[in-house]
Amino acid sequence: MLVAIKRRAPGVLLLACLTISAVALAQAGPPDEPRWKENPGQVLASLVRDPMRDLSAIDVRDLLDACLLAVDASGDTGRRRSAVLGLSGPRWQHIAVVPVLSKVALDRSLDEYTRQRAVRAIGYIAAPEAVEALLRLQGELELTQDNSEALIRQAQEALAAFLAPEDAWSVSYTAAQFRSIWEMERDRIDLRQRALRSIAYIR
Repeated sequence: MLVAIKRRAPGVLLLACLTISAVALAQAGPPDEPRWKENPGQVLASLVRDPMRDLSAIDVRDLLDACLLAVDASGDTGRRRSAVLGLSGPRWQHIAVVPVLSKVALDRSLDEYTRQRAVRAIGYIAAPEAVEALLRLQGELELTQDNSEALIRQAQEALAAFLAPEDAWSVSYTAAQFRSIWEMERDRIDLRQRALRSIAYIR
């Protein structure tokens, strides 16, 4: 089809591409409406993976390599950053990466962007271990004077996605306040739905 259009005229090809783009944008809906709301069940299954799932031998090998590289204080900074970014992807939404990401988030030898991505990645893992790790992280960051507000804010956003109500999830609570909510509500919170909220908004 495209070959035929090209042979006719470049202008026709451009018009066809613009038409296709317009249709795609129309189907996508307004930019401020998250796509996951259209079919939350399907999106939930595709974006939020089981954090307790069995890993294949290949996954275990790759995960171990990435974790070792991410925490190697003597390693190249760029390679460490790449490893952390890899661990923040959907393939590694698993409780096994939580301790590694927590260690990276507190590593002052790394740049702030890498540390923020580590915190954000913990917020994508639908497990109580992830919430507990975020609570500890925010608490430690609040006690460390030389950490930036941006890093603390990242932890607050990840915790708010898990713990705050739908209409007030961007609140800036302290770690102690989030801890109180977690202790009262943990049995009623659907962590998979909350992790989806984190993935949809905190990018």
